[in-house]
Order: sequence, then structure tokens, then C-alpha cells
Amino acid sequence: MEKAEIRAPLIEIWSELGNPIPKGLLNQGELQIKDPELQLSVMRFLSRHPDADVSVFRHYYHPLVVSPAVEIEDPRVLEFAILGGMIRGDADALIALRRALERNWEHTVSDRLLRLCALSNDQTLFPVLKESANQNRWYPIYLLALHGYPTAFDVLLEKMADPRVSEFAANAWFLITGHLVRKVPRMALVEEGPGSPAQNESENTIPDVEEAIAWLARHPAIAASSEPYLFGDRRTAAVLVQSLCAWGGRISEDLADMLSIAQGEPIYRDQQVWQMRQEAVLTALAERFSLEGVQEDNPEAVISHA
Repeated sequence: MEKAEIRAPLIEIWSELGNPIPKGLLNQGELQIKDPELQLSVMRFLSRHPDADVSVFRHYYHPLVVSPAVEIEDPRVLEFAILGGMIRGDADALIALRRALERNWEHTVSDRLLRLCALSNDQTLFPVLKESANQNRWYPIYLLALHGYPTAFDVLLEKMADPRVSEFAANAWFLITGHLVRKVPRMALVEEGPGSPAQNESENTIPDVEEAIAWLARHPAIAASSEPYLFGDRRTAAVLVQSLCAWGGRISEDLADMLSIAQGEPIYRDQQVWQMRQEAVLTALAERFSLEGVQEDNPEAVISHA
């Protein structure tokens, strides 16, 4: 492809359509080509490609393992390189992730790395996600819940009581438990009077923290569990596939990458392909992780990549 400015967009288009990307176009994104946008597109594609070898990704993140102070040219490329290593089970990828998190990044970069923490299913990264949730932004709270461990409940209950982030926390609570917390009227502020602007329904209600606590008391098994949960079920490969069938948008990409990481291979990389193709992929995965093939009471069925 002679026109360098259209190489990266072409890779994105081919990837979204689920079509094979010409090898010549991928070769344009080799390490010696200093085109950050092209490198990013290639790395994003290869991270989820079944034929890509782990050595492709190690080139980017292994220097961090050797020297924590090494310069990071493009954290966006590093993100997908680490993802590619995590999917292929390279322990050095998690080491590089921890080293990268030690840098003082702006939110747009740190959020990308925190997403990898949530996908990793590594319980030792829970403190990092817990601390990030204290920023009182919706995305870190979501990532804490995406991680899936019931140790997040105390944090989520605390956030549900905070009017600034109560809605975010209630949604995150649902992600782990599958329980929709009921809403109760918000107490009027003292300074509000008859002439105060009218609030819409969502502004007039808040999640009922006491009801969430009561629900947790009725479900001691999940509260005491040391395993990750998703929508109220122990997070197995079958549950992940069922959730992919039910949910779209941002979470579908997260669950797809989580499934690949948990299985140690890129088994679902077509998050944005046309609907008919996506349904075919999900149907095949549902058969692979059916109850006949993966028993829910089998410890090996529980997704764990710690």
C-alpha cells in the first residue's frame, strides 16, 4: 500500500469487518517503521490474532521487565502489546503492566492500563483497582467491578452512599451480582426551597444501600467467595459466552478479551464485525463451552489466570 496515510485506517476497517488483513499491509507496521498510528493499528489487530507469536509483543514490553525506568514511546502501543502477551499467558506481560502502572500517567493512559488489570483476573492487582476507584470517576469503578471479586463489595457499598458516584456504583454492583438495587427518594437539601429548579427522576432518587446490604446477607456464598463473579454467576467460560450473547457495546469487548486471556489463546477477536458473523462466532463458542463440555462444578471451568 503506497499511501502511508491510509494504511492504519485500512487495518481498522478490515479488522472491524472480520476480514483477513493482507500480509503486506501488516508488514508495513513492523518495528522499524516509525509510524505510531500504523504501529497501534497493527498491534491492536495482532494482539487478538490467533497466528501472532508472543515474541511480537515481548519486543515492546520486555524492556520494562529488564529496566523499570525505560522510556515508553507510545503507551497505546504498549497497552495492546501487553494484552497480546497476557492472552498468550506470558507472565512477563503482567510484570510489565505493574511497572507501567508506576508511571505518572494522565487518566486517558492510566485507564487503558487499569483495564488490563481488570481483565487479568489477578487478585494481587485488586489494591490497584480499589485505589483507582477512589478517584470517584465512573470508569475506575466499573473496572473494579469488571475484575469480578466480591472483595469489591465494601468499596461499592461506600460509593453507592456517595451521591456523586452512586449511580456508577449501583451499575458496577449489578455487573458482579446481577442484582438491580432499588432506588429511594433523595433527601432534599436544606438550601433548596420552593423556587429551586426541578430535578429529573434520576436526580431525585439514589440507590438504596440498605437494600443492597440486605441482598448480600441473603447471599452469603457470593459474599464469602474467593472466585470472580459476573452478573451473579461464578465467572466461567460458559458464563462469559452467555454474557457476550446478551450484552453489546463497551462491555462486550472487555468480556471478549477476558475470555481470551482466561483461556490462554485469542479465541474471540471479532468484537466489531457484522452482526451475522458475530452471532456465528458466539454460537461456536457457546458449543465449545457448553455444559456438556465444561461442567460448572468443575474447578477447572472457573476462569482463573492469577
